[in-house]
Amino acid sequence: MADQQMETLLAELGWSPDEWVPVEELARACNLSTGWVVTRIQEKVLHAEQRDGQYYLSCESVWRVQQIDQLERQFDADPHLAGLVTDLMAEVRALRKQLNLKN
Repeated sequence: MADQQMETLLAELGWSPDEWVPVEELARACNLSTGWVVTRIQEKVLHAEQRDGQYYLSCESVWRVQQIDQLERQFDADPHLAGLVTDLMAEVRALRKQLNLKN
């Protein structure tokens, strides 16, 4: 279900899953400040590419950004801890998807 929701969100934004978008656009899509996202990039919690002095994130980062933000706010989590938990959540989602495909 979360994958379907992500596909719907990306379609609404007019982004394809393999597209890279400027940090400002991703921040706006997630209702966050650009500074919040840039700080997480600089702290190596989020992966971004830098082109011509500007950060770009993959469209698939939307889910990760939303989860990190939610964990930080709900549990007053450190950004690195929120990133680690988000990585584990992504692994569980991938494993569940594999199990569903085998059944």
